[in-house]
Formats: sequence, C-alpha cells, structure tokens
Amino acid sequence: MLADLFFSSTERERSFREFHARKRAGMFKPDGRGEPSLVSLVQNFEVLTKAAFAALAAGDYQLGAAVPHRIWVDKVRTIHHFNWLDTFLIYHLARTLAAATAGLLPECLYSYRSGKSVRDALLKLRDYLGSDSGLTYVLRRDVSQFGEQMDHQLLLSDLRCHTDSEQLINFFRQICRFSPAAEADGRGLPGGHYLQLVCENLYLLKLDLEVSKQCSGCYLRFGDDILFVSKALDQARRARALIDAGLIERRLSCNAAKVKDLVIQDPSRHSAIAIDDFTPASRFVYLGSEVWWSGALAAPAQKLARLRRIISARILAATQAVADLPLTDRLQVAIQSVRNLLRESDLLAEGQSISNFLLHEQCNEFQLRELDRWLELLVIKSAHRRGFKKGHFSKFPPRLLRQLGLPSLLHLRRTHGC
Repeated sequence: MLADLFFSSTERERSFREFHARKRAGMFKPDGRGEPSLVSLVQNFEVLTKAAFAALAAGDYQLGAAVPHRIWVDKVRTIHHFNWLDTFLIYHLARTLAAATAGLLPECLYSYRSGKSVRDALLKLRDYLGSDSGLTYVLRRDVSQFGEQMDHQLLLSDLRCHTDSEQLINFFRQICRFSPAAEADGRGLPGGHYLQLVCENLYLLKLDLEVSKQCSGCYLRFGDDILFVSKALDQARRARALIDAGLIERRLSCNAAKVKDLVIQDPSRHSAIAIDDFTPASRFVYLGSEVWWSGALAAPAQKLARLRRIISARILAATQAVADLPLTDRLQVAIQSVRNLLRESDLLAEGQSISNFLLHEQCNEFQLRELDRWLELLVIKSAHRRGFKKGHFSKFPPRLLRQLGLPSLLHLRRTHGC
C-alpha cells in the first residue's frame, strides 16, 4: 500500500500542495546551495518529479548532501537542509507513510496526528484524575534525543512491515545516511523534517499497544514524552516494567532528570505517603502544563514568569514611544498593546498565541484572576510613567479600564467556554 501511495501521481500532487503550503508558513528553509531552486521546482514540477520518480523506481536516484544548521526554538536544535527536490521527496515519503499507517496507531498516541492535540491529551488526563480522589500512581519517561537515537536497522525493519518495495527501502536507507556521523553510528534521521516525526510515532508502536492492552489506567504518548497514570499500584508496576523494557529493546535512553515515579495525593486529606520508590507529590508537569492531584490544569510558574516579562516589555516600549501624548491616550495605547499581544502568535514555542495558552485549559481561574489584576496595574503604571503610586489606581478603577477596552482573561474563559 505504501508503494502504491508513494508512486501515485495523485498523491504526488497532494503532497506538493501541502508541501508548498508549509513552505509559505516558513516550515522549510532552502540550503542556498542545492539545485533545483524552489522557483525551478514550482515551474518545472511535472518534469522534475517525473524524472525523479522514474529514477526512484529504477533504484538510481541519488539523494543530495544535507547541510546542518543550528536553530533556537525552546532549546538549541540541529536541522538538516536538502535541496528543494530532495526535501519534497522526503516530505512525500513521510506523508504517504503517515497515510498508510494511520489505521494502526492507537488512541493513546497524540503526537502529530490529525484530530489529536496536546489539549486533547491533557483533557483525557484531567478526566481520568477527576474520576477518583484517591492515591494515583504516575510514571513519566522522556526519551532523550529521540530523533537522533532511532536505530537505522530497527527503522528499516519497521518500514519492511509496511512495504516490500526495495526502491523505497533503498531511498529510506539513503536518508538514514544524511551525515557521516549518522552513517557511522547507525542512528538518527535528519532533523527538521516531517519524516522524523512520523517515524517517532511508529518506532514505539509495539510498546504503545502492549501498555494500552495489558495495563489498566491512562496511558498517553506525545512524541518522546511517555506518561502512565493508574489508581492501582500493581498496574503501575507492570506498566513501569513494560515501558523500561520496551525502551531498552528499541535502544533508547531516557532523560534522567525527567524520569518521575510519583504517587499523587490530595495534600489536605493525606499525609505524605511514600510507597516503594514512588515519590509523594500533589502535582506534576506534563506537556507544558501543571497537573494537580484533582485533575485541574495550571500553567507552570516558569512559563507564567516568562509570559509576564514578554507582556511587560512590549507594553512599556509602546507607551514610551508616545510619551508626549496625554495620559488617556497613553492608556489607550497600553490597552491596545495588550489586545494585540493576545492575538499574536510566535511569542511562545511552536507558534502558540498567548490567548490560546492562557484560555485553553492551561491556566486555572485563580491564575487568570491574578493575571487580570497584574495587567490592570501594569497598564496604569506604564501610562503614568512614575511607578506604582496609590493615587494612580484610584483614578482608574478596573471598571473604567474595561470600558476603555482592556480585556479580562477570566471573562474570556467564562464567556467563550475555552
């Protein structure tokens, strides 16, 4: 099925439309040296791809060299740039592989799938934790450098389960040799490509199915982040044995700092109970959110502090640029800056807007109420330019600021049901 999809002219055109849309969104960057250029690829798509797929079918296609680039997203990452034709062919292989294997992926897998998201995983976790207030056992594993540690022989073995086309297998083998280091180690796929994400989903497919079927609880995986939650100690022990053995079998290691075996409990009802090597706690962090014992979700303190720094710097810069205007006008500028920031994306990781982060179940109402009060004080302080003085706040109560257009995050949550 994979070979039929890969060599289909219809699927080729669909891949190119998606590829071009991702290019426009800035998800692909040229290496500046490869041929053909993007313009040449667009103008001569039929001719170039016909020749490329004919060479692939004959086993004669030679993948160009990859150029590594270091970028900063939430940490330093290395991505690899091929020329535009090679990049398209790698993307086409990834898209068709994802389509061919979509029916095999279990419900517990939430990464890089249509109709699945971080929010869906968090809501499932919230519902499970909220169903019972007793002790809950939590296992968290974070695979260290997942994309760089995938074994080539295991990847090729997995690929053979979905196709018997030697041409596709040889092309995939070329992709695995994207750098001398990867070829020597026999590990890793080029970073910054959709193929790496698709292979991450398939690489631990056996483990996902085993834990989901053999252990009673809530099992979730998002890429390299593995979580198992259960109300029963024996189920947690069984899941821990399966997960640790499965990672060793696939030749992966975990980030030691993020390996957590916790027993989550209500701090008001239980004293700190340590069971075996499960550490007592009342909350834990998962997928960028803080999960409380009751299932309530909150934003981690570090992320909120970073968010406050971003908002404060932007508002202060906006009001300083209009320092000669009257006070009311400066207030309007500060309020408009807040409104713009809530709509703006790319201020947080993965293009997430501030409003989505704050409103879509990642902050609880207590945190939103505190942020509302902090925004009121910040707007008044920025407009007055003389710091926090008691008289400033009596002149501009919260009701007046709302009339001037300052949004309330708590009101937005309750009104729109986010």
